Amino acid sequence: MLRKFCLAILVFATLLFAEAPVAVEAYDEQSNDPNQATLRIRLTNHTEDTLQNVRLRYFLDDEKGRDLTLSPYYLPGATLSIDTLDFCLAVNINFSKLAPGVFPNDAGMSLGLYYSDYGPFDKDENFSYPGTDSFVDAKRIAVYLEGVLIAGESLTDRDVPQIRISAFQPEKAARGQWVKLKIRQVFFCKFMHKKQIFPF
Repeated sequence: MLRKFCLAILVFATLLFAEAPVAVEAYDEQSNDPNQATLRIRLTNHTEDTLQNVRLRYFLDDEKGRDLTLSPYYLPGATLSIDTLDFCLAVNINFSKLAPGVFPNDAGMSLGLYYSDYGPFDKDENFSYPGTDSFVDAKRIAVYLEGVLIAGESLTDRDVPQIRISAFQPEKAARGQWVKLKIRQVFFCKFMHKKQIFPF
């Protein structure tokens, strides 16, 4: 818990004063195919450090009764998994290490997504779908560093500590300045149309 708290403070400060430490660009190589998406993804690590335990999450609707199939055409150094969330799925692309600079190269990685019945994919309805046939900033593909959201938007932040400043005491003769930080968790899914706060 303390480690996540310290990491959350670091990420909070980074996001306040600089660009996101990791940027994601993506496009669909099969933009004209209604039955699949072939994502071309590249990352840029803007820091000077090799980041450990990085996870990308691509969010899409959970079509009950259909099996999502992943085809890792080119994902060097990555592992894949799928999480079933509340009313949504998250395709996880996990990296043990992410060196500074562009990864894996300017051409990016390639991942195919389709349903085992080869029916319509409705990819335009996916929360994270980039919707283009050339690289664009993919702000809806979330990036996590050791479980903490550091870039992009997420449909669920249930496992990610968020920092909120809840009080500020101006400096007085008898007391110094202080800021009270409160850790909370936020859960959001577009189908619920609202946010709910889940305290620890």
